[in-house]
Amino acid sequence: MVSGTSSPGSRVDGPGEAPGTSDHGVYSMSDEASDERRIFRRTSLPASVSIHIEDPAIPARELEGTIVDIGLGGILARVDEGLAEGTLCAVRFTDPETGSFEGRGFVRSVRSSDDGGILVGIEFEAPIESLRTPSSADRLEGFNLENTKVLVVDDEPSIVELLYRFLSSRGCIVSTAGSGPEALDALRSSGSPDITVLDLRMPGMDGLAVLQAIQEENLDAGKIWAISGYASDNDAREALRLGATDFINKPLDLKYLEWSMQLHLAAS
Repeated sequence: MVSGTSSPGSRVDGPGEAPGTSDHGVYSMSDEASDERRIFRRTSLPASVSIHIEDPAIPARELEGTIVDIGLGGILARVDEGLAEGTLCAVRFTDPETGSFEGRGFVRSVRSSDDGGILVGIEFEAPIESLRTPSSADRLEGFNLENTKVLVVDDEPSIVELLYRFLSSRGCIVSTAGSGPEALDALRSSGSPDITVLDLRMPGMDGLAVLQAIQEENLDAGKIWAISGYASDNDAREALRLGATDFINKPLDLKYLEWSMQLHLAAS
């Protein structure tokens, strides 16, 4: 392990440029990158959503659409009918994995989609997690990560050290791998972890190739959290298509990582 790493609970930057924002989803709703607006992509997306217009200046009506991206602070939905920025609306959405929510918010962005539809960004009055039924606090009451087996795969020793210390402090049983081939060897020989944290950008065999090999060899890697300081939206979506449970940008938000792990393990 490498000394001088950040303490548990801190953020740590990956090498090179800091990850930028994307024109996708809730990132476009604010110039300020906040935890509430972190995209929380799921394999269940795209998913249906009902949008009810509640603005007193506009006739009430119901729109059906498809959620393209979802964050803790809002959604990006594809609809066939445009809405004006600032429109007040109620949104109903059910996620089969993590519950449902109904909340009110305002249209913050409107643009055309590649398929001729309209992409509408809706920012909620309260973070989605406070609107879920049941809330994550209720679902996670009494649930922790103690004795959860985690395999951390990253070529950066400082990231491995950070995750090892943080997850161990939460009671996890942590093993590590510094490359894609090393990770596959561990999965073939050392049993199945409950969770794998996998860096997408590694020299030689990258994380997407590891995900492909896991599928081809039918290896059990548990639930997989893909991480990267460089990945594009396409990389993130490809990781989810290949079986990742969630994708998190570097610098790592360890509080969010812990919450996401607890949420998905509690739902399984």
